[in-house]
Amino acid sequence: MSALPPQTALQDGAFVLKSVIGRGGFGITYRARDVQNERDVALKECFPLGSKREGSRVESEDFWSHQNRESLQNRFKTQAAQLEKINHPNLARVSHFFEENDTVYLVMELVEGRTLLEILEAGEISPQLAQGWIEKIAGALGAIHGGGLLHLDVKPENIILRAQSRDAFQSDSTKNETVVHENEADSFAEEDIENGEPILLDFDLVQPQHEDLITRPLSLSMQCGTPGYAPLEQYAQSGKLTPATDFYALGATFYHFLTGKAPLGAIDRAVGSEFEAPATLRADLETAQNATILRALSVRPEERFQNAADFLESLRPAVPDAPETEYDAPVPLAAQFLKHGTGVHRVVLTNKNPVFPPRCVCCHEKANAVWLLNSPSGRFEMPGCETCQKHQLMSRAASFVTFWGSLLSLALALVVALISVVTSTMFLMIISALCIVLNFAALSYGALKSSRAEEILKNSCCDLNEPATYVFNGRVHIWKFKNGAFAADFKKRNAASVV
Repeated sequence: MSALPPQTALQDGAFVLKSVIGRGGFGITYRARDVQNERDVALKECFPLGSKREGSRVESEDFWSHQNRESLQNRFKTQAAQLEKINHPNLARVSHFFEENDTVYLVMELVEGRTLLEILEAGEISPQLAQGWIEKIAGALGAIHGGGLLHLDVKPENIILRAQSRDAFQSDSTKNETVVHENEADSFAEEDIENGEPILLDFDLVQPQHEDLITRPLSLSMQCGTPGYAPLEQYAQSGKLTPATDFYALGATFYHFLTGKAPLGAIDRAVGSEFEAPATLRADLETAQNATILRALSVRPEERFQNAADFLESLRPAVPDAPETEYDAPVPLAAQFLKHGTGVHRVVLTNKNPVFPPRCVCCHEKANAVWLLNSPSGRFEMPGCETCQKHQLMSRAASFVTFWGSLLSLALALVVALISVVTSTMFLMIISALCIVLNFAALSYGALKSSRAEEILKNSCCDLNEPATYVFNGRVHIWKFKNGAFAADFKKRNAASVV
């Protein structure tokens, strides 16, 4: 494969190539200098198999390779736009893309360190350390899935252990803010391994999630992932790929960390070859670790984990149901609403991936829906119920219409009134009066929606709109709940990390 030589300038000199980091079936990855920002980044050039280079331009050798290159370039651009929106501390970031030399270049974060495969081959890893890495990568997968994508190539080789924290990395202007991977560290101290941050890389096989589209693109028909880590459906052109596909690979990676070898390949298992459970290969595993791996490596996708929250919860020791408390005891309606609807219950954790009770965060009844918590410090899918989801949506709509409707109508009325005074136009005075009417209409609509939202409140609901908040201050994770029962349950399930 023909790579561009060092010192090649791209995008009118904005990037200068330094060296080749890696090559794959889809392209070449370079280490490059971001001249304007004075930092090293990684550039991934779309250079699929069947391509050739004429000077610096990328061309195709025949019609089929040309079609494949065109398809991959469009895929690069679409996925880059999606990956730009995903931000997670254990996921390498994609900054942007640009087109040059008749191909596409992805600008990515340069992550330097050793791969977990290299660290694994150097010696045995403790179950506790392995679980810590796996939990962080599970969170990164949750972010990818939340962005509508699948990774499809999780394995120890695609995870870099970076000794430096992302905060320090971002503050160093000589470093980069984009995406790629490089293994330049000659050695890692034991302290680096204990405190290093695992970063998931390599987006070669990333695909969008399509619930109604199960046929894989022809350009990906031979890109099946890595044997031992790829489940059976990943080898089929018509196999439906879901988040469960990624959790199979994550379970296989966990298996490798704990046993020192990759699990038996999915095809071998399909023809009846014997699969060894991790507990039979290592006696010091916890029951939850063995059970999590076995479920993640289930042959049938529907039997595996479907989301990161379920995967993480399975690794936690079983917590018995909390005994009946004052929150569960029947009390008069007014007193019960006051109990749940006033006050803030604060829980401070050191763990950024908490276990949520399987109950609605608003009313503390059994959850059957998702409530999305958005904050500057993170985005979480929390358990909720359909009724609370409905009254929260209605309350938000009421607030939106009341605020913006009133603001815009009053502003317009004021502008029109000023113009009418200057021009002495009666018509504008009439429009101004209509704006006042619209203002009262917005207020009335908001009041009506808010009233209807209150009508569907349960006795145990704690808030019409925002039942929980979250903030990370750089050291601890601060959760605030308005439902005391949920807060108590949450605190108990995360007792190991409560400050």
